[in-house]
Amino acid sequence: MAGRRRKHFKLSGLPPDLLAAVNDRLAAGATYAEVTALVRGEGHDVSPSAVARYGQQFAFVLEEANRTRDWVRTLASETGMDPLEMESGGIKVVLHRLVSAFTQAQDLDKASAIEMARVIGQISRSSAEVEKVRARVLADIQMRLKEAAEAASERVQKRVGGRLTPEELTYIRTELMGLTA
Repeated sequence: MAGRRRKHFKLSGLPPDLLAAVNDRLAAGATYAEVTALVRGEGHDVSPSAVARYGQQFAFVLEEANRTRDWVRTLASETGMDPLEMESGGIKVVLHRLVSAFTQAQDLDKASAIEMARVIGQISRSSAEVEKVRARVLADIQMRLKEAAEAASERVQKRVGGRLTPEELTYIRTELMGLTA
């Protein structure tokens, strides 16, 4: 076996709830000794070096995720793109990559497969929630724009003494205010 590297980490075989707790602790800045104590406290025999190897890979993935998040935020602010739309697109990209990795994995143990399926489910629900929020926000904006247009039309009509025809008011709403009829 000399020269062959392990394709997975020993911690990947932990129960999904414990692995999630390990990930949360690492993300919060816990030391490898603290994480080792946590895992051993749950009755699993792991070495500090196994936790360190897993923690280093986890830190790399976490840093990449943070860098990507910051890049997307910067891109959104500089281009004026809708952050919800960008987040929704980003979630879809991550979901696609996870599903692809899941279907191509050949030596995936049962615990890792369950954890990956759980994460895919969470991301799917997150994507659906973003879409729901986006739809609610857009509906609210459209309703408020329509109300504002009606109020502006009434003010214009009062100001000119009721001399505008319905066609002129429609023109003001659609062409000048950019609203649909």
